[in-house]
Amino acid sequence: MRLSRLVHAAAAMAVLGSCSLWAADAPKVTMSDLPAISARRAMSQTIAELNVDGVALSRVLDFLRQTSGANIVVNWKVLEGAGVSRDTPVSLQVRELTLRKMLRLVLDQASPGTQLTYSTDANVIEVTTQDEADKVLITKVYVVDDLVMPDNRVVAPPMMNLGDVTKGGTTTGGSGGSGAGQTSLFTETPSSGGAAEETTQKRGEDLVALVRDVVRPTIWKENGGPASIRYFSGKLIVSAPASVHEAIGGPLAPEGGQRFGM
Repeated sequence: MRLSRLVHAAAAMAVLGSCSLWAADAPKVTMSDLPAISARRAMSQTIAELNVDGVALSRVLDFLRQTSGANIVVNWKVLEGAGVSRDTPVSLQVRELTLRKMLRLVLDQASPGTQLTYSTDANVIEVTTQDEADKVLITKVYVVDDLVMPDNRVVAPPMMNLGDVTKGGTTTGGSGGSGAGQTSLFTETPSSGGAAEETTQKRGEDLVALVRDVVRPTIWKENGGPASIRYFSGKLIVSAPASVHEAIGGPLAPEGGQRFGM
């Protein structure tokens, strides 16, 4: 078993040895650890150093894959269609960055003209173009009831009816019992339930408009894109690419609804 690990380690070093890539203090990742590292956990790992000068994109991604232990898969067919090849040179000198940030810098360096991106799904980090990633729509429900509830300060308090009380000479709730002609000290304010419901709906619709204006405006159907968002009963129902969901609520949860985290 020890010999097998040494062979694997030697093979990895042979691939990366001539690339001018250094990560002396990178997280200790052994071959037996690699299958256990989730994509989300790997993206948060800190890579000690990346120092490359004209190194092929494929070799840089190999280095990030080996250092982090992440399953980084590249859709080379889509990238090559966008003019980005395996041999596209990358020049970058950075230290102490997370894999997420370092991968973002590498992709921006490799293709300043065509936007490249990555997405995580089923423990895989896939590198592709933004246009290709936008074709995959994910539907999520965000709970926003705490953001759209009406302001209680607009509800009028009960009114004290002192004038009618003095005319009647008595009030309800006294020790002398109750009878006809008694007048209440307080007059109830007409219910404003309908107004509160209207306010909640209006705030939900305003929140939808805010998301459309702030998060990738051109991606929404109202602006010619494929994504949709609507408010219903204290929740936002969003059908959009992964990049939109990450901008709204952070990294995607495996399943179920989540709180609004914009």
